[in-house]
Amino acid sequence: MPPPTSPSDAPHRLLLLVASGDADRRERLASQLRDLTRGEAEVVAVTDAAPALDALESAWRAGQPVPMMAVDEDLPSGSGRALLLTLHRHPSAEATRKLLVAELLPPGSLNETLNAGALQGRLTVPWAPDELEALVFRTVREWALAALPTPDPTLEVPRDLPALLEAIAAARHRMLVRARELKLLKRSFFVNRGLSDDEVDQAMIAELGQALGHPHPTRIPAGTVVFREGDVVEGIWVILDGSISLVQDLDGEEVVFHSHTAGRIIGLLALATRRRMFFSCRADTDVTAWKVRFEDLDAALQTNPMLSVHFVTSLIRSLARRSRRAVDLQADVKRLNRDLAEERNQLAEALRNLKSAQTLLVESEKMAVLGQLVAGVAHELNNPLAAILRAADFIREDVQRMLEACGAEADVQAAVARGLAETPRTTREDRALRSALTRRLKDAGLAEAMLRAGVGDPDTAERLARELRGRDDRAHLARLERALNLGRAVRNLQSASGRIRGLVDSLRSYAQPDPGIQTGIDVLDGLEDTVRLFGHQLRKVEVVRDYGEVARVAANPAELNQIWTNLITNAVEAMGGEGTLILRTDAPEPGWVRVRVEDRGPGIPPDHLERIFELNFTTRKGRVDFGLGLGLAICRNLADRNRGRIEVASKPGCTVFSVWLPASDASGGRPDGNPNPQGS
Repeated sequence: MPPPTSPSDAPHRLLLLVASGDADRRERLASQLRDLTRGEAEVVAVTDAAPALDALESAWRAGQPVPMMAVDEDLPSGSGRALLLTLHRHPSAEATRKLLVAELLPPGSLNETLNAGALQGRLTVPWAPDELEALVFRTVREWALAALPTPDPTLEVPRDLPALLEAIAAARHRMLVRARELKLLKRSFFVNRGLSDDEVDQAMIAELGQALGHPHPTRIPAGTVVFREGDVVEGIWVILDGSISLVQDLDGEEVVFHSHTAGRIIGLLALATRRRMFFSCRADTDVTAWKVRFEDLDAALQTNPMLSVHFVTSLIRSLARRSRRAVDLQADVKRLNRDLAEERNQLAEALRNLKSAQTLLVESEKMAVLGQLVAGVAHELNNPLAAILRAADFIREDVQRMLEACGAEADVQAAVARGLAETPRTTREDRALRSALTRRLKDAGLAEAMLRAGVGDPDTAERLARELRGRDDRAHLARLERALNLGRAVRNLQSASGRIRGLVDSLRSYAQPDPGIQTGIDVLDGLEDTVRLFGHQLRKVEVVRDYGEVARVAANPAELNQIWTNLITNAVEAMGGEGTLILRTDAPEPGWVRVRVEDRGPGIPPDHLERIFELNFTTRKGRVDFGLGLGLAICRNLADRNRGRIEVASKPGCTVFSVWLPASDASGGRPDGNPNPQGS
């Protein structure tokens, strides 16, 4: 709504509006505002959003300014934040400074309101009177500085709210008087509508020079401060040639306005309002100017009507340039804020990438050191292990030859052969054999001796008992038991040394130096090596292998081993060290191999599923175990580095991690669509 142009059009006092559904809070806030303003402003309290909008529209139609509105968060029709957003888009409340009255709110609850620019302050419940006074003083002052057409130094002086309201009323009165005077001159200065700014300035200078008797100009060197901020003004400078910049000190930092905003008349506003200089005025170049006292200027304007027309036109255009410049500055500030926000986001993203890279470097270094240690241990074990294997083979052959050479009984040789060939029996199998022998031999002690001697077949045991009848059967059975144990010892030596050889081979394969991307990698070899090395953790875990026929892949084998290690470790930990672990391989799409690690654990909560690949995110109730909370993040990074990807699907009782890898003859693209990792 345009401002009134004469004192008779002057609006009512300033209106402060309160909206709250809580009667006690509403009356308390309105009462304190009335006490603070001491009658210098009208305070209106309403109960909800609809009457608040009605009051604002009524004031807007009447031309009554509403510098501040305090909205309670709890309103009968909804939240105060929703009302603030509605008011922000309503023309009747566009200039009104909006406050939210509420108790402490959760972090981030005000983001939408703040980002929209619909909230300029908060009053926290409960509040202290001095807190309310300071907030209202600052809010009304900010409104006045933004609402008045030009900066008014009188608003910098008041120290309490009534004095500020008086200063605002005085400033608005001056604005209305100035508007009336401009209205009276409207017909006159519109004569200059067809002239450019320079032409108007030159006409004004010519008329002023004639009225003053063509005074001698003053030469001002570049860099000279003509007026300083806060100086008392006794006259004005009329710039004939050169440029002047307006400079202001804001919190110790110098802000320079564009030189074109200064215009040809310097110091007139401060002189006319009898205020100190609001800006400092500094010569950008060598300047030629007239210094005109107030008395001389007043006399010239009264005696030269055309000077008044040109003078007012020049002044108005100068003020218009300043206003446009203020708008441009505000737009520049918004653009800078937007650019800064974008740069801040870029820096945050760069920081996240840096942390990720740093984490990967640490993990890679750790794995490299571990690989060196493992490779060294495997190398040191290899030679003595080879000797043990050879010795075990020699012992087996030599025992059999020695028994033959010594003429050992056939039963003794057979017992040694049984020890070399038999597979370990379970306790249940031993009990069943013991029961069967006892029933056949009718002698529990003899049955126990036969079982210790390795004779488990009832027919053989019965035959041997007949042959030993009349002889020292217990001593012979003891010899057979020792022969059996000898065969078992040789068998165990060969079996254990063979298992150690397999573990050493797996270690050497697992800890091989980083070879980079290679073709023809068999994913089953890496999976089996990893399972073999985790044998001690899988004692209570049933490992189910569902290996489909798949092509060889192009990848880094060491990095694949690290992926399998992390996924299998996580699966075993999720199941608490016991359960069913399923390893599957298939090729659901041409050119791609899919490896799935599936566990029968409790599953991953849906709110965690999207974050499990983030750095340092763990679902282990605050514990930091294997991988330092980085395993899955590293798995995803390694999958990306090998031109593949990793997916996860989880539900109670089943979690599946799927790793997609390009086949050796694939072009390197990624699989299309969104394959279902749960498929079998």
